[in-house]
Amino acid sequence: MKEKLKKWTAIGMAVLCACQFMGCGDTELLDPENPARVVVWDYYSGYQLLALNEMIEEFNQTIGMEQGIIVENVAMGSIAGLNSAISTAVQEEDADEMPDIICMYPDIAYDLEEKNLLVSIEDYFSKEELAEFVPSFLEAGRLTENGDIKLIPVSKSTELLMYNKTDFDRFAKATGVSMEDMETMEGMAQTAAKYYEWTDALTPDIPEDGKAFFGRDALENYIIIGAKQLGHPILEGNGEKDGIWEPDKETFRALWDNYYIPYINGYFAAYGKFRSDDAKTGQIIAAVCSSSGVSYFPEKVTLKSDMTYKIETGMSFAPVFESGTAEALMQGAGYGIIRSDEKTQYAAAEFLKWLTNKEQNLQFSINANYMPVTKEAVSREALMEFYEKAQEPVNKNIKKSTELFGSLIEEGKLWVGKPSRHYGEIRYYLADALEQRAEEDRKNVLLYMDLGMTREMAVEGFASDEYFDKWYDQLVKGINQILEQ
Repeated sequence: MKEKLKKWTAIGMAVLCACQFMGCGDTELLDPENPARVVVWDYYSGYQLLALNEMIEEFNQTIGMEQGIIVENVAMGSIAGLNSAISTAVQEEDADEMPDIICMYPDIAYDLEEKNLLVSIEDYFSKEELAEFVPSFLEAGRLTENGDIKLIPVSKSTELLMYNKTDFDRFAKATGVSMEDMETMEGMAQTAAKYYEWTDALTPDIPEDGKAFFGRDALENYIIIGAKQLGHPILEGNGEKDGIWEPDKETFRALWDNYYIPYINGYFAAYGKFRSDDAKTGQIIAAVCSSSGVSYFPEKVTLKSDMTYKIETGMSFAPVFESGTAEALMQGAGYGIIRSDEKTQYAAAEFLKWLTNKEQNLQFSINANYMPVTKEAVSREALMEFYEKAQEPVNKNIKKSTELFGSLIEEGKLWVGKPSRHYGEIRYYLADALEQRAEEDRKNVLLYMDLGMTREMAVEGFASDEYFDKWYDQLVKGINQILEQ
């Protein structure tokens, strides 16, 4: 490993010297007769992978062919698969095992940055070119407080509320609830309780068969953005190696009360791999999910009885905490250039410049269900023009999601935490701790009810202050152990 890092350091110094004498960005580096080969690693699947492969093919047949650049994509299929491949490559003796571009999240990029494996984007993109990007998108790629940009944004997403408007309207008409009741997490919990009670009352001869109302993907996002809204970020990067961990019990209690308590009561639920799957089967009717997945939300519901009916989809901003700030989580990986040789690095940068140009960026991002990243491309005018000229009709949910996303950009409500050494590990530790506790205790509640307890009696012990205190103490202990590694 040490030999490998020495090799990368030597390459980096050679590149730096070469830049000083001949100027980085010299097109004479490229030769169509001897094209530079650029390998990209990503975690995409489905729409995202198809969209990226189409863009790479277009690049290779046009600009790439003219300049002398061939881009090849290697899809790892998932974030876990990508992270595993990166870890394996870094541990190998041969630096050639690494790709030339990696599509990754800041916490993984931070680990590579610590090993000096990432090239500064500012060496290849001029100040004028960088100024074209949405500032918050660009700053997400600045891994340390005063460091250079190491990840260039290509596409972004956020979290949105998706709901089955057809069934929600029927519920609202019968009970008097409204869309405004779903604007906060506290209101969502109360609405879900009313839905459970209303559906339970539809079959008076069958006690406690009420249905869950709400679910959410990526529970780690609920914890991270919820804590930020409440004024106590879970883990803030401090520009150095370790994040600042300042646990706040009141914040965690709010997170607990507005997810765990509704979950063990049956008001919230998670059944399939994604909450759009649960909405498809009518097991929930509202969900917070990534804007990159809005096209997966169903247009019809199929119940266990095989009864199928069409639904209208509703969409809004993700709920926030009543006493918190109205911030939304910015998501979406950035693309980092791995240290190699100047010709390959320059070629990699040329591909990323092309991919983030307005026309290409709109085509890739919208086809991949994402939001484009430059000021010009995210404008309402540019998006409307793209939709009008699209060869195939753009999914209405994608159109609505970009409209909502655009509002968040304009109002400056998007937030992303700075990475640190333990950021990724702690995110998933927190999510697992809350999710596993909620799932296990919901099963226990159902068991106690089968034994004859009322639901109120069954949840009483799990909803106590003492039970929360025990969970919280274990949580803090576990995070401190991670930080001590």
